[in-house]
Amino acid sequence: MSGVTELQERVETLEQEIRRLERVNEALINRVERSTDEAGSSYSLFESNLLLQNKIKEHSGRLIHINRDLQREIRERKEVEEALRRERDFTSAILNTVGVLIVVLDRQGRIVRFNRACEKITGHAFEEVKHKYVWELFIIPEEVGLVKGIFKELQAGLFPNNAENYWVTKEGKRRLISWANTAILDHEGQVEHIIGTGVDITEHRQAEEALRESEERYRSIFENATMGIFRTTPEGKALTINPATARILGYDSRSALELIESMDNLAEQVYDDPADRQAILRLLREKGQAIVEVPFRRRDGSRIIVKLNIWMVQDENGNLRFIEGFIEDITERKLTEEKLKLYHRIFMASHDGIAVVDREGKITEMNPAQLKYMGEKCGVAIGQQASTGLEKADARKIMQSLEKTNHFKGEIKFPGRKDEFHYVDLSIFPIYNDDGDLNCYVGMGRDITEIKHVVNELAEANKNLRDTQSQLVQSEKMASLGMLVAGIAHEINTPMGSISSMHDTLMRANEKLSNILETECTEDSPNHRKIQGMLKVIDDANRVIKDGTERVTTIVRRLRSFARLDEAEMDKFDLHEGLEDTLTLIHHEIKHNITVNRHYGDIPRIYCSLSRLNQVFVNLLINAKQAIKGKGEIIITTYQRDNHVYLEFTDTGSGIPKDNLTKIFDPGFTTKGVGVGTGLGLSICYQILQDHHGEIKVQSEIGKGTTFTVILPTNLDEILGES
Repeated sequence: MSGVTELQERVETLEQEIRRLERVNEALINRVERSTDEAGSSYSLFESNLLLQNKIKEHSGRLIHINRDLQREIRERKEVEEALRRERDFTSAILNTVGVLIVVLDRQGRIVRFNRACEKITGHAFEEVKHKYVWELFIIPEEVGLVKGIFKELQAGLFPNNAENYWVTKEGKRRLISWANTAILDHEGQVEHIIGTGVDITEHRQAEEALRESEERYRSIFENATMGIFRTTPEGKALTINPATARILGYDSRSALELIESMDNLAEQVYDDPADRQAILRLLREKGQAIVEVPFRRRDGSRIIVKLNIWMVQDENGNLRFIEGFIEDITERKLTEEKLKLYHRIFMASHDGIAVVDREGKITEMNPAQLKYMGEKCGVAIGQQASTGLEKADARKIMQSLEKTNHFKGEIKFPGRKDEFHYVDLSIFPIYNDDGDLNCYVGMGRDITEIKHVVNELAEANKNLRDTQSQLVQSEKMASLGMLVAGIAHEINTPMGSISSMHDTLMRANEKLSNILETECTEDSPNHRKIQGMLKVIDDANRVIKDGTERVTTIVRRLRSFARLDEAEMDKFDLHEGLEDTLTLIHHEIKHNITVNRHYGDIPRIYCSLSRLNQVFVNLLINAKQAIKGKGEIIITTYQRDNHVYLEFTDTGSGIPKDNLTKIFDPGFTTKGVGVGTGLGLSICYQILQDHHGEIKVQSEIGKGTTFTVILPTNLDEILGES
């Protein structure tokens, strides 16, 4: 640039000189012209002027030639300077746009050039670092000595060289730079500038470290993985096998290399069925990857099930090069899965309900049986508390049992959807995890609602059976009593027939004797009075015998009527006759201190089993007699009302407590004490009247007595016929 300026200055000086000479020439011409005008033409002056003009022209031509040369040199210099400027701008553009770091140092290590890549990496502008020592700005303390040593080597001419060191950015971060260093020499061959070209390799080095660590991890994973890892050729030769693969195939983990060397046909050496490998290869070619479960053979010939997760590795032309993948021995898992499937089928098919409850008491799973009687019937759903729908007493019972023993076994009930209860025989037990911590509870319940109903029905039937049995026993007793009464009546009737016959004969003989004595023995006879007295005694004796015979005959007739052994079971009977028969039977029980008052109304003969009704009358009269302490009265009242006959048995006994009035007809209930009563009498009365479509009612007041009212339909034959 300085050379161009000098040429321009020289050109300007010449131009000024030319202009000065032109002015001098013009002045001389003017003078010549004036001299010519004044003195005339003078040859010598003209000649001098001519010589001067020639010299001026010669000198001007020379100056013009010099000026032309100078102008050409200026143009050439300008072209060189323009080329240099373009070269400088191009170089500067390259330095500023190139991605590498370029820093230029002087001989003292001060920065004289700092491209934009350096500015971007460090965060410093060139103006901030210009003429400053590089190791004072960017080099970390522990590497300053290293950098200065390299700089001295470069100063000594030992270049180029390469080095790595950290630069510290404006934000204080470290960047690792890889430098290629060289030097620029002056015309004397001395180092004038040092140029460093650097590449930020921080991420690259980190990637290398990560890759190295990754390779180490991969190698560690490859060597220590419990899952097999392998690479094979498409033809079935083993290329890479980790120790886990060797163990899975029955080899010692240290024999992986031996296995690789010996295994050149996987289909024949490993696959239980070689066709499986061909099928897997077809699947790989179709999809590029496959996850399959196949049977393998171990080294000892045993069969295992493995899971293969394999894929194919292709070259740039898409041809299959390798097959890589993972192998896992799932034999135990498959057995476990089969067991789990079996357990799940049992779980789903079980007729007993099964529910799983977490530690918070929420239902997490229920089988169909549980859903049926808890979900459909009780409205309980998964996610709800297991105590939902339980009776409070049942929930409390379960919680107390779990708190004490962690188990529960017992019967509970759930409310149904239609005001029904469902009874469940429930068993609850805990499930623990491998660490011994409580995992969940399992409840297994059997719906015993139907069984409960059947049991209740059986219990009711058993109760009815026992009642019936008691009634049969009582009926048998009454039948036995009837037979006994009939037998006694028969036995009594025979001698009574003899007595009656002999009494009749005696009466006729006494009558004939009286007639003979009246004829033969007149009043004047001395023995007439004695004979009359004896005859009167005989008459009185005959009258007494007659009354006794008639009474015994009546009793026997009543006994035979009570037994009814010679009559049909159901017929139309006179209830008053039955009452009298019963009173005759128990006369000996009540004749001393109890008065029986009869208030018989006008009632019709009704269709009934009088012998069974006599049982009712006996029980009611005996109960009335037992309720009277000392002397008392029994009042029997009969009447008809609205197609029903009413028989009331009223006593003046001690009465029945109000609390017992609702229980006196229950089987087994008695207030007479052990050995006195069985508690079956009134229940039998109740049953007999039920069989007659009748009723029995009771009214009582302590200290005033009791009234039992028997109500019987007058049209039982019609009722039974309609039934």
